[in-house]
Amino acid sequence: MKPKSEETSVRHAQYAPFEEQGADLENVDALTELIQDDMDKKRNGFRDLVETILYCSIVVGITLVLLFFVIQPIEVEGTSMCGTLQDRDIVLTLKLGCDVEHLERYDIVIFDPNNGEEVNYVKRIIGLPGEVIYISDEGEIHVADSYDQTTGIYENDRVLSDDPMKEKNTKPLEISFATVNEPVILGEDEYFVLGDNRGNSKDSRVHSVGAISIEQIQGRVVFRLLPLSDLGRIR
Repeated sequence: MKPKSEETSVRHAQYAPFEEQGADLENVDALTELIQDDMDKKRNGFRDLVETILYCSIVVGITLVLLFFVIQPIEVEGTSMCGTLQDRDIVLTLKLGCDVEHLERYDIVIFDPNNGEEVNYVKRIIGLPGEVIYISDEGEIHVADSYDQTTGIYENDRVLSDDPMKEKNTKPLEISFATVNEPVILGEDEYFVLGDNRGNSKDSRVHSVGAISIEQIQGRVVFRLLPLSDLGRIR
């Protein structure tokens, strides 16, 4: 018969592998949790990357749609709009396809003059479709509802007293079109435009430009980007 102390040693030796196996199982569980956490982080990181790419794509897409179909930045050239816009100002225009029903008197528009020049013009709308426009010998801009070419009588003839440039300009110079003796009868899709710098502007007062059609107008100027000191909406 073995001594008691030896039996105890044997018993411990028999159960030791099970104790070590239990410790190993705990390590396996911990390792599994670490692997799972790592996989979750990678999945979350991949999802974040996909969401970032999708967000950037949407922003770029919206920007391109705006630039091609809604708004367009342009640089003003020349001094014909001085008083409102200066040479080299950068402005945003709302393209006409999105704004055609909202053109009003005194809006500033960009248009193709259709006179062979390769640059567009920026002017202010003065006369609206269906109106009769003429400039008196005193330099006042008149608007009438109709004009009888036989009698020379204007219906509802009035002076544009709210012209925003009236107090900033003297008598318009070198008028060859839209005079009291040669009024402009605007068609249903035509506009009469002037530069704000009335003494130095090639606009509807001259035959080479004349009344402009809705097809010539490319957009309405709505906002100034540069210079930053004049950043803001244009009226």
